[in-house]
Amino acid sequence: MFRKPFHVKSNTNMRGSERRNLKSRLAECFSSLTPEDATEIFPNKATVNVMKLTTHSGDDCLVYLLESQPLFFEVNDRLYPTVYMLWTHPGMIPSLTTWPPVFEKLSKGADLMLPGVLVPPVGLPDLLRNRPCSISLQGNRAAMAMGTATMSSQAMVDAGMKGKGVSIIHCFGDHLWEVGNKSLPPSLSDITEPSAEDVNTDGVANDNASANEDQTVSENGGGGEPTKDGEAADPDGIMKGEGEEEESLSPAEQMDTLLYQALLHCLKTRIKATDLPMTTIILYRTHMRSVCPPDVNLDVKKSSHKKLGKFLSFAQSKGLLEVKETSKGVDSLMGFDRRHNDLTEFEVPENVFSDDSTPEQKFEIPSEGGKDAKGGWQASLNEMYSVTATVLPIMEPFGYRKGSWMKLEEVRLAVTEYIKSNGLVDPLNRSQVTLGPHLHDALMERTEGYITQLSWDQVFKRCFAKMSSGYQMLPTSQTTSSSRAVIKGKLKPISLKIERKAGNKLMTVIQNLDSYSIDLKEFAHKLQIGVAASATITQGQGQKSGQEVRVQGNQVTYLEKLLLDEYQIPRKYVQGLDLAPKSKKKR
Repeated sequence: MFRKPFHVKSNTNMRGSERRNLKSRLAECFSSLTPEDATEIFPNKATVNVMKLTTHSGDDCLVYLLESQPLFFEVNDRLYPTVYMLWTHPGMIPSLTTWPPVFEKLSKGADLMLPGVLVPPVGLPDLLRNRPCSISLQGNRAAMAMGTATMSSQAMVDAGMKGKGVSIIHCFGDHLWEVGNKSLPPSLSDITEPSAEDVNTDGVANDNASANEDQTVSENGGGGEPTKDGEAADPDGIMKGEGEEEESLSPAEQMDTLLYQALLHCLKTRIKATDLPMTTIILYRTHMRSVCPPDVNLDVKKSSHKKLGKFLSFAQSKGLLEVKETSKGVDSLMGFDRRHNDLTEFEVPENVFSDDSTPEQKFEIPSEGGKDAKGGWQASLNEMYSVTATVLPIMEPFGYRKGSWMKLEEVRLAVTEYIKSNGLVDPLNRSQVTLGPHLHDALMERTEGYITQLSWDQVFKRCFAKMSSGYQMLPTSQTTSSSRAVIKGKLKPISLKIERKAGNKLMTVIQNLDSYSIDLKEFAHKLQIGVAASATITQGQGQKSGQEVRVQGNQVTYLEKLLLDEYQIPRKYVQGLDLAPKSKKKR
């Protein structure tokens, strides 16, 4: 539903009565949520918006946002959680697990088929037909997609796990995900199942572990009593490993340590200067929770601070960060000290998902281009052409099949080799090519009659016209194009336009930056600093229009330097450079 750009009709603040109605509906629609949970999801003093939009297929939809983060969306009077919501509440709706390679198909618009579902030993979750269901990947409970089940779990088993299982509605990496802060999925451990040693022949988990645990505690609860293995029992009932402290921390103290480590982790790996100011709710829910260890649930209520505000005040008293009340009842992170001793000495754990993880630990976002670590566009662009049935007789001798993608230089090389190997170069005029039967049928229209010769440029031009076009963007660090999908259709050039507003004021509009995977927020920031004028990001007009950047005045001259020199975009992919103001001649 959100795989293609949508048109935003409005984005307004929700009134108190509308919020209360939404909270009551959440408790009714999702049985796992209590009224207290609904209040925690949408705090009374936080900014909650409702965005009305129309999808590319013409469906009307409502999106509910907390501090600009989409948490729920409503289609046909039915509420669905987004992946952002499912990352913080993974048990909100039933979940199915599939293999990681399947997600690439789901992100391109495919539905989940039952043969791709991994059935756990305890069986499928309790699914109902046409009810919400999330999709996670093997080894991580974090939802990567969600949709509606096409049948109940019992019907899936009766069908032999064949056919369509889930109709995908929303997916990680789609345009609804892009409305939020574009954070990556956290690492959530799978629900642990009983191991083979803990399960007896009747399929029932043994109680030996609990029985042995009971033997480690004496009747009077005193520590030091020998256990069955002759070891001393821990007064708290927890065995200490080698190198651990003699005195164990209380649960509240353990949560205090975990909170501070999660804060240091996200400040060091996730929070950028361009992200500030950031509301403390987004800091806690989106960033701190996503970097906590996979087997631990981060909960500030279980700490000694009890409230997020008190914990951040503690961090502020240490000089680590600065928190201010940006509006009534809403606190925001304004900045932090990257040279603070606690932050510089903190080492990022290797087993926790973060932005510094290795490529194998990360999920790749389906994109149309590559960005460098600083957010600038640093990619090589390949013009691609697909072999059609018309040109197949020319390309087939060189190992290409129908539907194969070829680079521009590969097409020219194949056509040149075909012409030379078949002796079609005119010996009297080597700039002309004699059209053989196959070459004539491939390049010429029937209405044109039989033409015997064409120039080399005409041969290449007609050959490209007979093939399906596409493009492929590769990061500069990637030398092979085999792992990057080709995007069908012609690449839209970046468009520069000049609009005249009331009072004869000029406004420069930059469009189609999305197609080049340019970070609009960082681009607008650079533009604003470079020209010392206000720059904003707005939604373009029309259903198929993406976001655009607007800046006051005619700034085409500076944009030419920014796009061509800094972002290194080829000149032919930038339209409107001729709109630059002409320099006045000196008298």
